[in-house]
Amino acid sequence: MIFFDIDGTLVDHRYAAEAAVGLLWQRNSVTLACGRDEFAKVWDQVIDGRMRATLDWCFLREGPVGLCEVFLQFGCRMCAKDAAREFSQYRADYAENWRLFDDVLDCFGELDGLPLGVISNGDRQMQTDKLRRFSLLDRFQTVVISEDMRLTKPAPGIFHRACFLADKKPGECIYVGDSLEDDMVGSQRAGLASVWLNRNEYALDENFAVQGTLRSGRSQQSGASDESQCSGDYRELGENIVIINSLTLLSGAIESVVKPPLIDIVLDTKMGTLHEEKCPTNSPKRL
Repeated sequence: MIFFDIDGTLVDHRYAAEAAVGLLWQRNSVTLACGRDEFAKVWDQVIDGRMRATLDWCFLREGPVGLCEVFLQFGCRMCAKDAAREFSQYRADYAENWRLFDDVLDCFGELDGLPLGVISNGDRQMQTDKLRRFSLLDRFQTVVISEDMRLTKPAPGIFHRACFLADKKPGECIYVGDSLEDDMVGSQRAGLASVWLNRNEYALDENFAVQGTLRSGRSQQSGASDESQCSGDYRELGENIVIINSLTLLSGAIESVVKPPLIDIVLDTKMGTLHEEKCPTNSPKRL
């Protein structure tokens, strides 16, 4: 079973969020009296923080509250009616700017016939709307969204639940995502094999630490992603992870995390399951 993240992996969330936040700032720039980048940074921090602190997170419900909190940090009080109106326009702008990454459809063509699933942070309506917009929803046998689980990645429980629903053991599954913290740390701790979609080709040192500044790539359902320091020791990821910079390389990555004798079984969904291969060194594989 191959599970995918949505935002930053299949759908270019960052592009849509930055466009929507920019328009939100533009409509209120005089009142806010701050720059666009400063506003986007605070928006990102507040919305992401609220998502992680709220077990039953639903952006449709929590978004207006988060919007008021952001504006209040700039000394602007907003009544519930105005917040609802601005949030409704933000959602429309965000959805209007959704776009699929160019490598997604080719990737799914190469994986045709294999069991696929989704594990995503966010609320169910918005995340499934994204998949439905690009005619992807029916491709997935199992779709697990954090709102339903009252858990967000990187908690192992959300990965375990997805495996249970797919009737697979974690060691029989691969997870593909763009975030080191949410996707790679989470899936590795849950016992899945992992493929890091490092679209921006961030460098790692011999200790598997991020070099320089890394955009977190978290699956926020709103807000422009802000550059945040994500440096640290990620050596725990070196056990069973492959790094790719495009989904067109995923079919090869699958073979890299599966023992060679089982490659044929992986391609025959009626016969076998996925089993991870331990890397011979404590370094990730790169394709």
